[in-house]
Amino acid sequence: TGHTSVGAFRPVYLEEVDGHDWFLNSEDDVVWTVGTILEVMSEYSRLEGSGFLPGVLNFERSGRSPWHYLTEFGLSKDRQAEDVRLIGGEWYLLPSNTYQRGVLAPNSLIRRHIEDPNAWLRFDFLVSASMAGMEVAAETLSAFWFYPVDVPSKALPLRRLRRLLVRHSSDAFVTPGARTTSSRSRRP
Repeated sequence: TGHTSVGAFRPVYLEEVDGHDWFLNSEDDVVWTVGTILEVMSEYSRLEGSGFLPGVLNFERSGRSPWHYLTEFGLSKDRQAEDVRLIGGEWYLLPSNTYQRGVLAPNSLIRRHIEDPNAWLRFDFLVSASMAGMEVAAETLSAFWFYPVDVPSKALPLRRLRRLLVRHSSDAFVTPGARTTSSRSRRP
């Protein structure tokens, strides 16, 4: 299923699509709590018919600091929020960066992506250098197969934002020297 184990969930989804109501793929160093999973599931109901998908924000901690550092905002190239919009009587943040390190989605939305099994199992494509600042395999960015990157697609409720945080446990983006550039990635 590709050059790494990152896409290993794809054949499993294809085989198990009739046996499960929800699916979760995530990088192995991201911690999803039961509370966060339940909150994301509830957000699907709240956003139904809005054209937006719920998501999570990854955070890291640095040393003894009590602060949570939201890494997606640090990875934004331009503005961090595309918009703040009233949806169903609540204010939602529409981040300009739809990146996140995993996807939790109901069966009905997964089925849309696996309608063509051959295409689903083939994912050897690149995120362009102009979009990400470097060429990288799109599956390395775990959620780009699910969240469109060319239009605002992810909505995060401002009132419940803290409940939608998942921890990137390596703290690699906020720990000096912890992040190295992969030999498979190259700068433009």
